[in-house]
Amino acid sequence: MSPFSTITRKPNRYSVVCEAAPKKKADSAAKRDRQAKKRQIYNKAKKFQVKTRMKKDIWKADFYVS
Repeated sequence: MSPFSTITRKPNRYSVVCEAAPKKKADSAAKRDRQAKKRQIYNKAKKFQVKTRMKKDIWKADFYVS
């Protein structure tokens, strides 16, 4: 017999405490979702504006340098 066969493991005796978090109101969550979508569309548009402006400025700089 191997020496490891005599070792027995003790069962884990940890207690698990689960506290229920208060549920968020459905309407406020829906409002937050709507606002997030609006901000996402707005931010995406601004991002494209900045990219377009950068491309135009780089093109102008290259035009004047050449």
